[in-house]
Amino acid sequence: MKQKTGSKLLSFLLTLVMAVGLVPGMGMTAFAENAVNSLPTSPGEYKLSTDIKVSRNQPVELGSGTISIDLAGHTITIESDGGSTNRTMFRIKSGGVLTIKDSSSGGTGKVTREGTSSNDSVIWVDGGTLNWEGGSVSGVYTECGIIDVGNGQFNMTGGSFTGNHLSNRGQGAVRLLSGNSFLRISGTPVITGNYGGNVYVSNGSKIEIIGELNTGANISVNMQDPGVFTTGYGSHYNTESSVADPWNFFQSDDSVNKWVLWNDEFNEAILGSKNDYPERKSITYIINYKNETATPKSGYEISTDGTSTEESPVSLTTILDGNSPKFYVRKSAGAGEWMEVTLVSRPSEPTGLTSNNATNANTADGTIAGVDNTMEYSADNGKTWIAVSQNTINGLIPGDYLVRVKATNDAPAGKTAKVTVGSKEIILKDTQKPTAKTNLVYTRSEQTLVNEPAESLPDGAKEMQYALGTDATNTPTSGWGTSIPTGTDAKTYYVWYKVVGDENHNDTAASCITVTIKKQETKPDSDTQPKPGTNEGDKQVQPQPQTEPQATAVEAPVNYSLLMNSGLHVSWKGSKVKVKWGLAPGADAYEVYAVYCGSSSYEKVLTVQAGNQAVITKLGGKKLNPKKSVKAYVVAYKNGTPIGQTIDAHSVGGKNKATNVKKIRTSKKAYTLTPGKSVKLKVKTTKANSKKKLPAAYHCASLRYASSDERVAIVTKKGRIKAVGAGTCDIWVYAQNGRSCRVTVAVK
Repeated sequence: MKQKTGSKLLSFLLTLVMAVGLVPGMGMTAFAENAVNSLPTSPGEYKLSTDIKVSRNQPVELGSGTISIDLAGHTITIESDGGSTNRTMFRIKSGGVLTIKDSSSGGTGKVTREGTSSNDSVIWVDGGTLNWEGGSVSGVYTECGIIDVGNGQFNMTGGSFTGNHLSNRGQGAVRLLSGNSFLRISGTPVITGNYGGNVYVSNGSKIEIIGELNTGANISVNMQDPGVFTTGYGSHYNTESSVADPWNFFQSDDSVNKWVLWNDEFNEAILGSKNDYPERKSITYIINYKNETATPKSGYEISTDGTSTEESPVSLTTILDGNSPKFYVRKSAGAGEWMEVTLVSRPSEPTGLTSNNATNANTADGTIAGVDNTMEYSADNGKTWIAVSQNTINGLIPGDYLVRVKATNDAPAGKTAKVTVGSKEIILKDTQKPTAKTNLVYTRSEQTLVNEPAESLPDGAKEMQYALGTDATNTPTSGWGTSIPTGTDAKTYYVWYKVVGDENHNDTAASCITVTIKKQETKPDSDTQPKPGTNEGDKQVQPQPQTEPQATAVEAPVNYSLLMNSGLHVSWKGSKVKVKWGLAPGADAYEVYAVYCGSSSYEKVLTVQAGNQAVITKLGGKKLNPKKSVKAYVVAYKNGTPIGQTIDAHSVGGKNKATNVKKIRTSKKAYTLTPGKSVKLKVKTTKANSKKKLPAAYHCASLRYASSDERVAIVTKKGRIKAVGAGTCDIWVYAQNGRSCRVTVAVK
């Protein structure tokens, strides 16, 4: 029964409320805190009790009185009929005032509209006044503005207009459309981040700052033409301690004219053309953080110490390198006190940067990781800087690099971090190599065969390893260790050595030292040995100088490239190319590189683990074109380290107008010369197709030459052999496609 009585009483009260609302002269204003669940249409103070939807009927026209709506954390959504005719929610005429606020603790009140197309604004200020104190507007699509102000006033002290989409006629989310339109701001208004524009100021319209703007205020402006747009300014413009810069409160979203707000002569804010973008405008000076300069405006002067005037423009580099960067400004000719201007400090140096070494001193494949597109780097100690576009800097040769945060319109370049890109290649000086023991004679005991390096190993070297081999050509595959090899028997030893690199460096190629332990000489019997200074027959026997037996210690380097070139030949068969080469002793892998003639961008096409030939069927992912020419070369590897490389051989396809060399020979197979003498080689070639010409010399020289030992003889590019020193060597002659022949040269 009590429940029924309560229900009847509640029903009665609701009826009474409705009845009072219908009595003339008694409006809803009397119930200021009453909650509503629909859009108010008459003057009064209202507080939403739930999310509401507004139909697309004619807007609420407010010609007099005040409607105050507290969103209270709820959302007003304007419905869509599926077309583009969503109507305006409110039209505020002269004499009408609409106030929007949001009392929710999280500021979650919101106004939005359904659909992605509309040709109407959300609120039309047509001579009246709109006060926006809180709540956001987002997700609205329109061809107009969200708030269109024509001969009216829009006061904004809080809330935000972000994430909206303005198209076609929409120059901004808020549009001041006539000379009698005003946007008056204070507090923490936010109008930014809207596609198509934020605040549009037509000629004659004004933005007035009616109170101090708080931290977080952000309004982006686009003007029809530059001009004065405010008659007031807050304390953020002019303080006792500094010349303030309102850059953080207003900046243009006009990508062409680059307007920016700046305060002129301390009493007026002007939206002026920023033709000198990206320099920052301020009251009395221009700061260019990218060039690290400050320039006084006309009628002002700058000092770096608050005492003496500097020539314009003033360099800020030294100041910015300090701990508290600042300079001073005042009116020219000593008028007024120096006013301190605090600069933005340099950003800290980047951290977490790592480098990866290049393959060798001449290879640009080193990297620096841990960077991003806010940074730049220098390879010449800061003389020039290159912008970073990704998270890794590639293509670096060994050296020291500087990395820093790039300068922006609002901050200088950062402090530099030094990063070193090393080389994976370990290069030994002669003093860092072992040397052969000399004067070794058989003693029946073990003897060390080589001397340790005189100098410690370079950075990146983990240890020196040795092994005994069977000859000076074939590198040992086992028996490597850090102990220096020893020998007992009288014979020749082949001591191989190499340096093992750390995790950032490659091992060096193995080299061989030849060492001999000589037999002990048998001394003659004293009874038969003539004594010095005595007569033996008719001859006077004189003392003979005693000579120590000498051990040979000759390095025997292997020219792997010549060995590979000796079997080199590149030839076509239909639409395939066959590459052959000579074997490099000890090599465990070969890489074949090829490209069409006329290009220098070789690609690795094949890796061969065993054997000395390969067949190429594609280049660049496509089948070969026999009308073209292909050039190729081969690199030999041992334990991942290159030990030899062929020349590049050029071969024309079967459908080409040219043909290849089938055979190459010289008129003589051997020459004997004395040092300083020379002879010109006579070379003959046989074409694969006698009716075609050989390839033009732009591919490479028709004939190329090489000497197996330039200590014995050298050969010029034109095939002239010149004898140098005693010995024997081979002179090789190569055709364009790799076909070769050799001539033996003995110099006596």
